[in-house]
Amino acid sequence: MEMCPPLLVDSVVDQIRPPYPRRAPGAHRGGTVDAPGSAWTTGEATGPPVATPDCVRPGQGGPLTSSGGTQMNKSELVSAIAKRADVPSATVDQVLNGLQEELVEAITRGDKVAVPGLITVERSQRSARTGRNPQTGESIEIAAAHTAKVTAGSNLKKAAAAVPVN
Repeated sequence: MEMCPPLLVDSVVDQIRPPYPRRAPGAHRGGTVDAPGSAWTTGEATGPPVATPDCVRPGQGGPLTSSGGTQMNKSELVSAIAKRADVPSATVDQVLNGLQEELVEAITRGDKVAVPGLITVERSQRSARTGRNPQTGESIEIAAAHTAKVTAGSNLKKAAAAVPVN
């Protein structure tokens, strides 16, 4: 597969919409004036190039998320772990399936599973409460329920904090 041309984007919105012309610097949604010669007044499309199926962007393994990164699906995760650990993909897939089954059983039993520095998964209880139907405004009683609580470990928190905020 060939590499795509570089992205010329300012935000996640630019990455997920078709290539529309950009507003001139300083112009905003509420503004009525566009700079002379800008893409809005000349009609030139200056948005990002559209990715085609035969075009691959480095570091983009899946659909964009609201944070601007990409979403990795299970098969991509299996491939990445297999490559990093130098083991067959089938083995990694079996391990992930086993992890999923064990987490489900642990939550069912009410156990807490902790992998220090990475993740903690436990069952939590949500108490009964009164809610409101957003369409009708009618009050409704919401029953108590159990839910899964997932907490990021210190290594994940440090990795997230190390990324600069745009």
